[in-house]
Amino acid sequence: MSTEPLATSKYEKPAFPYLAPLVLGILFFCLYGLGNWPGMPGFAEGQQSTLGFLGYRWATDPSATHGWLIIPIATAVVWYKREKLRRTPLSSDKRGLWVVLLALLMHLSEKALDLNGPSPLSIPIFLAGAVWYLAGTAWLRELAFPLAYLTFFLPIPGGLTQPVSFPLRLIATSGSKWIVEHLFNVHMTGAGMDMEFPFLKTGEAVRVKIADPCSGIHSLMAIKALHAITAYISRLDLKWKWVLFWLALPITLAANVIRITLLILVCTYYDPKFGLGTFHDASPYPLFIIVLLLLVSIGRFLERVTGGEKRWKTRQEAEKADWSASPAPTKWNRVGVAPKLMPLGAMMATILMISLVASARTTVKAPSVDVKVIPAELGRWKCPEGDISDAALAESDSYLIRQYIRDDGQKVQLLVVYRRYGRREFAHRPDQCFPAGGYVQLLKDTTTLPWAGREDTAVHMLFDGSKVEYSDGKFGVPVATVSYFFVSGNRTESDFMRQQLIMATERLFPNKNGWTFVRLVTHRATTDEAALAAQKDFMKTFEPEIRKIITTDPETAGKEGA
Repeated sequence: MSTEPLATSKYEKPAFPYLAPLVLGILFFCLYGLGNWPGMPGFAEGQQSTLGFLGYRWATDPSATHGWLIIPIATAVVWYKREKLRRTPLSSDKRGLWVVLLALLMHLSEKALDLNGPSPLSIPIFLAGAVWYLAGTAWLRELAFPLAYLTFFLPIPGGLTQPVSFPLRLIATSGSKWIVEHLFNVHMTGAGMDMEFPFLKTGEAVRVKIADPCSGIHSLMAIKALHAITAYISRLDLKWKWVLFWLALPITLAANVIRITLLILVCTYYDPKFGLGTFHDASPYPLFIIVLLLLVSIGRFLERVTGGEKRWKTRQEAEKADWSASPAPTKWNRVGVAPKLMPLGAMMATILMISLVASARTTVKAPSVDVKVIPAELGRWKCPEGDISDAALAESDSYLIRQYIRDDGQKVQLLVVYRRYGRREFAHRPDQCFPAGGYVQLLKDTTTLPWAGREDTAVHMLFDGSKVEYSDGKFGVPVATVSYFFVSGNRTESDFMRQQLIMATERLFPNKNGWTFVRLVTHRATTDEAALAAQKDFMKTFEPEIRKIITTDPETAGKEGA
């Protein structure tokens, strides 16, 4: 074994040593740094590049502002490992090109199908493949953490925000309610995520709604990102590093419950304006610092209890002794440049060819419609009280909420939400609306509703609202019958995820009608069968008018059973 100092040892330089990195760098810039190709379906309004999108989200999304720190931290980790990397043997592994290909396909799937998230996620995958191809397996192993750490700069895709924040909001609401009622004897009312309690000095009611920013998702994402690095550099064994990393989840959730509890107590005993203003805006920052310091302290405690610090020092001494021998590194093994660049060239050609095909397609947009022109009275049904407003649906292109009454007194609430072609997802999963209001789901199966001259499958649910207490002292209805489906022209779809997938494929095969969500609710005092019969009678009466209004494709309009 040679003992020649590493600083003076020589690597065997391959032919064209800078060509492969140059090609990969140009490809990376073109894919992620440039905007979309002109004419791609759905991008007529012009969207940002992937890197531009990330910068925009980091600057505007409170749950993603920590993204600015991720790349500097990952770079610092590489610098921290610089001595070990300098002694890690270099090689070249063609399997890295397949990883690069996977990243390119993920990027293309987002741009072609208007999916939400694959392109940003493909960035660390692309870089991992490039490292594997250019430097080999040993380097990829050493750089695994900083490459994986880059995933923390990814914003939560729009379609996942609600599924992530919804259970966090439930935890924050129910936890703070329990503490305030049982430990401080403050009477709480309100349904679901709405809370109402008295300001004791005046007796006036204070209303608080736990929205997405109060779910704790902002603090959780930032704490997980920063705590990951503290767990990584801790002197713990790998399994304890993972334990320390996942401890951040329950601790952050508990801290958010305590923050909301303190907010309620400030509003109850001191001043609602101060509680909902200054305290609400300033409290996340000390909470963030306290949780992070607590996690670091737990890490130091685990180092001593598990003996991790002692083992870490032993490994450090052994590594230094091994480095003192300074063995000559393995030469850079290559079997020729051309065979390895051919797959890369094929990938580039595939991307360009698919992009040209996509750019040749005509961008088709469905004209926007106004569902508020749906008649307020038709047949035996009429709406005597006018439309119901809902701020949560403000982002839709057009929506309608009305309470219709049949001449025999039977009631059906109609919700219609229209989304123009090109919208990636509806506001949230339809199943979440009633649980957010405090209702308990009793049943979920399927039923049928009239559409386009046939009976189509729809989701059927039962909810119990008897324990939902409102500010006036009244409680919710014992059972609500809910039916819904998604419609587009003459088509219907009852499954939310399948409808989202269909909407994504319509980036390549444009849908001229857009998609509409139709939901019927009957707060019943009779049987479920009677409520479903009323909903079917309502749809039989109004379906032709609703379908005519939301159908914007002349070839589809007026046709039934298509």
